[in-house]
Amino acid sequence: MLRISELPHEIIVKIFFMLTPLETQSLISKLHQILDNLPPNLDTAANNVKLLIRFAFQRLYSGKLLVTSDYSCKKGLETEPDAVLSLRNFEEKFLDSKENEIENTLFKETRPQILKFRFIRDVNDYSNFVDDLYSLNSIFDNLNDRNEITKYIGVAYQLELYIDGYTIGVESPTAILVAVLKTLISLANPDTALKNSLSSKFKSITIKSTDIGDYYVSRWSQLLGCFTNVTYLNLSDNIIKLDSNPRNEGELGIKVDLLANDFVWPPALKELNLDNNLLTYISKNFVLKLPSNTLEKLLICSNKFTTLGQTDFESFNFTEVLPQLTSLKLNYNNTLMLVNDRMFDKISLTGKFRSLELRGCNIDEHNMLLLKSVSIRENFSLLS
Repeated sequence: MLRISELPHEIIVKIFFMLTPLETQSLISKLHQILDNLPPNLDTAANNVKLLIRFAFQRLYSGKLLVTSDYSCKKGLETEPDAVLSLRNFEEKFLDSKENEIENTLFKETRPQILKFRFIRDVNDYSNFVDDLYSLNSIFDNLNDRNEITKYIGVAYQLELYIDGYTIGVESPTAILVAVLKTLISLANPDTALKNSLSSKFKSITIKSTDIGDYYVSRWSQLLGCFTNVTYLNLSDNIIKLDSNPRNEGELGIKVDLLANDFVWPPALKELNLDNNLLTYISKNFVLKLPSNTLEKLLICSNKFTTLGQTDFESFNFTEVLPQLTSLKLNYNNTLMLVNDRMFDKISLTGKFRSLELRGCNIDEHNMLLLKSVSIRENFSLLS
């Protein structure tokens, strides 16, 4: 094994990056055992082992690093990260300590490709979830020019945020709502040491099952536009409504249209997920405010609307307003009965649109025939 250290460094790096994270961790453990058992007079051998340990840690910490709560550490991971740290372990990496000194030094010197903060609430315990979010807020609120965490976050190629309040159909405790909103405010804050470069580092944001759609929507929805490089935004299952406005309580039939009038969307957005909310219509103005040059996927499943594009207020043409769109998912809107087939006229001109999904909807039979006809004419899949 030690003879690998005699190879050119760029070859060693390529070899180590062929290892899985688990294989790399096992290798580090074996290298430490070798180092501990070497006679004290073998300085060259010891230096070779330390060199291999350095490259092994760089393999772990230069890829995708997941910072998470203890509960959500192994729960529902989409892809295996290169390294997983609890929030507490992450903070300890930046403390001056003789324990794990080599590893901590290498950690701070290595630039991660992706740094993802991921917190999922244990349904039986919300207090730890809230504490973790406040600890995360504290990290971002205390960024400064002399702070090593600031330097580390500053050199990360991209950041991701995943928050799942796991409300499972019941109202969240107020503490969760406050912690989630405080997190969003902290990340969008332009006055940190990193200034706007902090929010611009985010590429993916998920805030789901938190009930934030019931509170201060006109304020927090404005912050989304600060994340100028976010390509994926998931706001599913947050009780987001369109016409909830305290000034209009008791006034029936008033359309406030919060999505169109209050939300500021990330300008580079490619995928927007609004599943499992309480949306009762999709207005033309909402669609016009979406980033037309980038948006590819729009998910609005399991909401409450009954028609799409049937009135002047709702009617638009996808070719004109969202020319990059490839997929529209409206599944399980069980009150949806009518979809204006003319919205898809000439959509084949862009060559981008691929599928319209209407599974679990109650589309009128005649309307479905019209949609099937336009899907054949315009060459996209209709899944119902």
